[in-house]
Amino acid sequence: MKHVLQILPALHQGGVEIGTKQVAKALIDSKKYQSYIMSAGGQLIPQIINDGTTHIHCDIGSKNPLKAVINIFKLAYYIKKYHIDIIHVRSRIPAIIAFFAKKITPCKSVSTIHAFYKTQHFLKKYYNSFSLRHDHIIAISYPVKEYIKQYAIYDDNKTTVIERGCDDYMYHDVHHDKARYFNNINIDNDTIVFAIIGRVSPTKKQDVAIKSFATFIKKYNDKAVLLLIGNKKNNSNYPNHCDDIIQQYHLENHVFFIDHQDIIAYHAIDYIISCRDDEAFGRTVIEAQIAGCYVICADTGTPASLLVHDSMGSIFRANMADDLSTKLYEAVCNHQHLKRAKRLENRNLIFPRFSKQHMCDSYLNIYDHIKK
Repeated sequence: MKHVLQILPALHQGGVEIGTKQVAKALIDSKKYQSYIMSAGGQLIPQIINDGTTHIHCDIGSKNPLKAVINIFKLAYYIKKYHIDIIHVRSRIPAIIAFFAKKITPCKSVSTIHAFYKTQHFLKKYYNSFSLRHDHIIAISYPVKEYIKQYAIYDDNKTTVIERGCDDYMYHDVHHDKARYFNNINIDNDTIVFAIIGRVSPTKKQDVAIKSFATFIKKYNDKAVLLLIGNKKNNSNYPNHCDDIIQQYHLENHVFFIDHQDIIAYHAIDYIISCRDDEAFGRTVIEAQIAGCYVICADTGTPASLLVHDSMGSIFRANMADDLSTKLYEAVCNHQHLKRAKRLENRNLIFPRFSKQHMCDSYLNIYDHIKK
């Protein structure tokens, strides 16, 4: 039995973390691998332990130089202690630490590129390049693969695209009782529900969605709400900034913050908005299509390429609130919220490409190949 150690800064809710948890479970279920995860902790820890993965607590994402050096030797220690055959890094700082730990341990390494790295400064570019200095590289989308080709050390022969996968059964609920699922706000089943999903942060561009909704609601005088579903508690001032915009446009009865849900009630949402302009993948775009939601996403990054059929959604110019507002209004005027059943007929276009099983099988195939 081979031992695989996945490494990431923390195990909170998010695309990277969910994928890590899914692969860990697949490793255990395969009966061929023992699964380990190293992180600084997080809300997913009880779930991965319950699935059979061993968690190693370490602040592996720390940017403190001294701590990073210590973590190199700490990682090497755990590799030897648990007889790790393959380490799989899912973030830049862990990729650097693993690169040096490998020098003193006999193991292979895999690195997943989860983002576009914006800066072109040569020192930052060198820092980013450590994510490519491993035995095999995984890009989470085809746009990400195209992006990393700019690095001189890029090697197409050791690079694979593995897109994120979803649990399709989680989104098969046919009930659309909006009042029941969002019972802490004053809506009924006739209310049109828009939602943007993800932690409340500048990268997710909730402020763009709020401003666009302010313009939309002036044109559309019927019942409609915008839900900001995600973790609002963080160290930035951005949530307060969003609150200020809501008050500025007098949207207190139309825009609501909803705490993150383990399983998003997509079946009670009519429209999903994806505003981020540099999204490397966009799991919610896939999940929303599985549930038959109409998706409106920015024209940059990966999400626009994930719409599997023209009927599944539309695209707006990134960071342009006025254009997004126009797309919202057009979608409602075309009664897209009443065409869910038609969109569900296109679900066969989503699978198996974006299934969790396909994703996990692809990862295990890499592990099988690289260990030889």
